[in-house]
Amino acid sequence: MKLGLNFFIEELVSYEFKMNNIEYTGHCLMEEYPTYTRISWNALEECNYNCWYCYLGNNKRSKLITDVEFRNLIDNILLNFFDREYIKFVITGGEPTYYDLKLFEFIDSLLKIRNIKEIIIHTNFSKPFSWWKLFVSKYAKKPVEVNATCHLEYINSDKNISEFIDKLVLLNSNNVRVFCWVMIDQNNKDVAVNIRERINTVVPEKANFKFIQHPSTLNFYEKNKQFVFSDKKNVVLKYINNDNKLYLNADELIIENYNKYLGLICTRGINQIAVDAYGAVYTSECQWVLDRVPEIEAPGFYSKNCILNIKPTICYRQHCKHPSDIYIPKYNIKSYVKRFKHTI
Repeated sequence: MKLGLNFFIEELVSYEFKMNNIEYTGHCLMEEYPTYTRISWNALEECNYNCWYCYLGNNKRSKLITDVEFRNLIDNILLNFFDREYIKFVITGGEPTYYDLKLFEFIDSLLKIRNIKEIIIHTNFSKPFSWWKLFVSKYAKKPVEVNATCHLEYINSDKNISEFIDKLVLLNSNNVRVFCWVMIDQNNKDVAVNIRERINTVVPEKANFKFIQHPSTLNFYEKNKQFVFSDKKNVVLKYINNDNKLYLNADELIIENYNKYLGLICTRGINQIAVDAYGAVYTSECQWVLDRVPEIEAPGFYSKNCILNIKPTICYRQHCKHPSDIYIPKYNIKSYVKRFKHTI
């Protein structure tokens, strides 16, 4: 985060008049830990499901990380993010549990990095009950959270949903943090609502909706609100000359049309990066999922001594379109300089 004194002076002058009245925004953890950082690792593109709305589409590539590549990944985290107070590390895919017991080795190595305070596993929960019992035996009371997605194309019978709920109960009752996202669109709304209610009857406040991010569901998405638990209101908006703060979750921000940050200083690439299955580095999940143009080509973080040289940038987007990018800290110029003047 070392910045030159002439940091984007011309851009700052030309864009300052375009700034909205936000002082800062980002994940609420940034208020306690200004260097809060999110690293998303697309551990593989393999998956035993073939959901029509998957961002990978039919372009899934077969690539599993080698031991050498994983060691380089760990070393590059230490090299580039040693000074961060709080790192949230997200393991996603594809389906990460495709690695089977190897996934435990990955988690154990990541837990040894002192400033990784949370590890989030994105999974379709398709591994058998016995596998999740082993998971519980290793990660009860550890800073590891399971985000299980309920895909109704596959969880489509009473038996399927009962097994899904049994796994949630197993983790929740054994001190493993867990949350469930029921995938919802305009065609499955009634079924999704019933399944969400059924889950929350057994494990209260552990299930919500995840709107399918696909153009055909946009109108439905914008017109339907979800109930948001207070601990999921994890995005903060602080306005200039106003002591009040607004706390919402990513879906609420988009639905309420608050996701406008044009002209703010955006810390993508500094406080958030995404690494794909081949090691390519993206400055944000939006760049990964939507733009598909990496900042550093593969093998990137799978190679030795991959040094990020990414500086804060002026936000050019009219809107942040990807929910994970809404968590990236963004500041007006004065607020950024005030918070990070020791790095300039």
